[in-house]
Amino acid sequence: MTKALAVASSQEGNLFLMCSVMDYGVRFLHVSRFRSAKLTDQRIRIMNEVIVGIRVIKMYAWEYAFKRVVEQLRK
Repeated sequence: MTKALAVASSQEGNLFLMCSVMDYGVRFLHVSRFRSAKLTDQRIRIMNEVIVGIRVIKMYAWEYAFKRVVEQLRK
């Protein structure tokens, strides 16, 4: 085996190894981003429900009645 052939063979091996490592990294990032997106969607959904509830309470001027209920529940 000549020196040039050995170097080329070594470079091909390194390239294959780097592609494999990059493939693993991309898959890991994809899975972690998907999990993060699911949690973010859940948080946004909950916050939207809270905001809609606050708007209903304010729209019908139920602040004081609602405040009394909350104070009783906290006791």
